[in-house]
Amino acid sequence: MFHCPWPSQMRLSVSDDPVPEAVRQFLETVVHWPAERWPRVFARSDVPAAASRRAVALVLRDTILAVHELRYAAWFVRDAARTAAEMLPATMSPDLRAATTQLLIDASLALLARPQLPARDLASLLSPFLPLYIVTV
Repeated sequence: MFHCPWPSQMRLSVSDDPVPEAVRQFLETVVHWPAERWPRVFARSDVPAAASRRAVALVLRDTILAVHELRYAAWFVRDAARTAAEMLPATMSPDLRAATTQLLIDASLALLARPQLPARDLASLLSPFLPLYIVTV
């Protein structure tokens, strides 16, 4: 027989939170940056050589998330990044906002995959935010 607990019995503890602390700290830090910093973040991601390295790193990151069964946590991390993106400066153009939101998602998911993601690929996915944001190892 299937038993479904009542909502009052369904509680998550802090340890059940699928969004890692490193992701939370990253998002909380960068969304409070001044508006003039965001075009530099986007410019760093738009360099052709960087874009090529990022494409390879994205494939590896997504493979790691699938192999290590992190799809559930990845959904929550994406949601946290999208929510954080809502706090970006209202003066951003729609194109810059969309691109920056995707960069936040990519970087956040890289932090989720960090234990298995090679350092070069992690750096590639975080590079638009560096040296503006320093990630401690």
